[in-house]
Amino acid sequence: MIPRGAGLFGLLACAAALWAQAPTPERTSAAIEMSRKVALDYARSLPDFICTQLVDRYVDFDHSTQRVSWRWVDTLTIKLSYFDQREDHTLVLVNGKPSEKSYTDLGGAISAGEFALMQKQVFDRASQADFTWKKWNKAGKRQAATYLYRWTCSTPDSCWTS
Repeated sequence: MIPRGAGLFGLLACAAALWAQAPTPERTSAAIEMSRKVALDYARSLPDFICTQLVDRYVDFDHSTQRVSWRWVDTLTIKLSYFDQREDHTLVLVNGKPSEKSYTDLGGAISAGEFALMQKQVFDRASQADFTWKKWNKAGKRQAATYLYRWTCSTPDSCWTS
């Protein structure tokens, strides 16, 4: 008879070993294909829209120390439109005042592609993205595989335009 503690330890050791194993190439391929289908279907399903995006930007000027001291820099008012599966950002106001600058010439941290562009670029077969399993994680209470991906842009601008 196996002592209860030893049996539980053995079960946990087996579970940990299975948890650490990478998925098979077949399971990886199936997961990537399922993700590709969901991502591209989502991108195609988005309706055309126009909205106002408000962005408060902060910076940590004291980044040389371990103390974080975020300070407000500015507030951007952006006209964000998504039309024919293309995203466009037009800078309208900076700190409540009209701006002559374009969104891309603003300087500092800006973002684009959150709605679908990045998903299309990563999962489109033309990108030839390479997916590599990294580790298991949890998504809520469910087990989730974490993959790294890499793709190469054919031209410098091709990664950020559709």
